[in-house]
Amino acid sequence: MGLWITIVSAFRFTRHSKKLWPVGMIAMLGSAQLVVARLEDGDPLFSSNAALRAWLASEPGLAAGLAVVALVGIFGFWLLSEVATGALVLAADAALHRRELSAAQAWRGGMRVWRHIVAVDLLTLLPALLPVISLVALAAAALDMSAAADVTQRVLDFLTSGIYSGFAVVFAIAVWAWRDLAVRHAVIGGERPMEAIHAAVSDMTATFIRTIAVGASLFVASWLFTLVLVPVLYALDAVGLTGVWSLTPSLAWQWILLPGAVLLGPYAVFDASAWTYWYRLLHPAVGEDAHVG
Repeated sequence: MGLWITIVSAFRFTRHSKKLWPVGMIAMLGSAQLVVARLEDGDPLFSSNAALRAWLASEPGLAAGLAVVALVGIFGFWLLSEVATGALVLAADAALHRRELSAAQAWRGGMRVWRHIVAVDLLTLLPALLPVISLVALAAAALDMSAAADVTQRVLDFLTSGIYSGFAVVFAIAVWAWRDLAVRHAVIGGERPMEAIHAAVSDMTATFIRTIAVGASLFVASWLFTLVLVPVLYALDAVGLTGVWSLTPSLAWQWILLPGAVLLGPYAVFDASAWTYWYRLLHPAVGEDAHVG
């Protein structure tokens, strides 16, 4: 019953909160990464490790510059998405208390709490990604661009395909459920980041099966929301562009096409409100005036 109420309430909030969809678009931009596009009749760009190594070897300065620009852009999008996430959480929680926040009010609230969300992310997601980061760092430290490119390509292949098979699906859902509950403890409950993380662990321990069910439901819902990308992909194909386009599950935390981030704004609102409502079901007594200073 709790799961059904959570999903239905989140859907209703998303449908009646169109003014927050642009905020959702910004939240989705935190997941937007680089997508390589090429002319259909041209030579495949980055189609193999050999092509990637050759490009890096011939233009190492350009490659390094583009990498820096890309990283700065991705980091900027990520910070904006953290503000947007806080805004959506506060707006969804206000709706539960019969209060309505405008997009501007929600955004100002997100500006107050974004540092706490960043801290929660670093304390939950970074440890999970540490092995992958270590592999890339070791390859780069060897100062062998060919080896770095090869290892990086293998890591990206793993992240975009293998991680969502078998047990890894459950692991990914569990990690993100932990993170999302910790964010609510920090934003709504006013707890410090480490306290929020410990509280989220307690939530997961007490309600693991039900919380995983919520995460799995949102995982499936994300597949349905990605259908809005189909016209975009067909349009790109019609003008002769192709590349590594793919429809992948749970675009809130995967590599996505930039137009997809824009079109999937409503999904970000739905996802943020669903986890907020689930948190409220677990902690209904938390004061509505709780805030992060």
